[in-house]
Amino acid sequence: MKLKIFCPDGTVIQHCEKEILIGEGDTEVSETLEKCLECMHKEEVCVIPYNNDGTDQGIRASSESDLHCEIELLSFFKAKEPWETTPEEKMSLAIHHKAKGTDCFKAGKWLCAARHYSRALKQLILIGDKLPDDRKEEYDQLRVSCLLNLSACQGKLGQYEYVAPNCTKVLAMLPTNIKALFRRGQVPTLQKVLDPPLQCYVISSHLSISSLFTKTDVTQM
Repeated sequence: MKLKIFCPDGTVIQHCEKEILIGEGDTEVSETLEKCLECMHKEEVCVIPYNNDGTDQGIRASSESDLHCEIELLSFFKAKEPWETTPEEKMSLAIHHKAKGTDCFKAGKWLCAARHYSRALKQLILIGDKLPDDRKEEYDQLRVSCLLNLSACQGKLGQYEYVAPNCTKVLAMLPTNIKALFRRGQVPTLQKVLDPPLQCYVISSHLSISSLFTKTDVTQM
């Protein structure tokens, strides 16, 4: 694509050609950019607002606010459709997005991290039971990790209504998982519900007696 970033008076402060891989965005700017590109035809031009956070794919401008970005789609090629990829390829893609999500989470980019964990989980759903037996344990561990990490992002974003369902999915696989028990038990408290389910806290407290934060929360409720 051809990209041009300009000021309100029309002054161009950056002009370049970039190759963008859809689904790899790590900032709000890159997410918006990808959504535009997905709807565009070859040689079509689009203008969007641009903030100074830049993108994870090498696009950054150093200037004041009220910038705009003009995008021209020069060419494109389609990635494989889900039914064209093997279970191993889906697994590799899931691992990739899980790693990207962790990088975003460590950087405090909760929303972008959540999107990557969601993409990883979608690949795992598509795999179903098609992996060989010797990789099923790895599959389960990856699914649990992505669900827990996604619930952590949703908690950071205040999306508490999604935290409990994701933790419940983990508990269906691992009924004594402390993180899932604790986060699911936290939800009513964070939502200021009067009768939070103490059972999750009590179980997690028994499973990890040394976890002082868990015991403290039970005491305070």
